[in-house]
Amino acid sequence: MNTVNKQNIMERDEKLEREWAKMLAGEIYEAGYGGFREMLVATRRKIAAFNSTDPADEKGLAAQLRDILGTCGDNICEPAFPLRLWLQHTRW
Repeated sequence: MNTVNKQNIMERDEKLEREWAKMLAGEIYEAGYGGFREMLVATRRKIAAFNSTDPADEKGLAAQLRDILGTCGDNICEPAFPLRLWLQHTRW
């Protein structure tokens, strides 16, 4: 899987770093800027991998979920529906 690291993208792109700071501050930002698209595609790939992982692979699912979210606790409850659908309906 082609994983894109947010930090690596931000180091290459000062405008993205400024736009990211605006987004986190709740200000108007340029969401269509290229770096955001690159991170979105990378995250969608991670979600696709998570959704296609064998449900019996609890360690693999936990590791993938931590990679998507950044961090999570030890007691992970798997959603009853694909993560992709949850993210679409929560407008994440």
